[in-house]
Amino acid sequence: MISRRAIVLGAIVISWLGRFSNTSMAQAASPGKFEIVKSDEEWRRELTGEQYAVLRRHDTARLDKPAQ
Repeated sequence: MISRRAIVLGAIVISWLGRFSNTSMAQAASPGKFEIVKSDEEWRRELTGEQYAVLRRHDTARLDKPAQ
């Protein structure tokens, strides 16, 4: 049987981990704050045409196989 102490400690740890991951995700998703910053021209040189369209122009990724 699980003790009350283990349940409370588990709840505290889960709560702390939840706050930590939400803070990290919020910081990573902040507009204008990116780890890698490149001009559009630099992205065009490094990415294929399809990759550039999907990543920079928010186009839809194409599937290798047609849907059945």
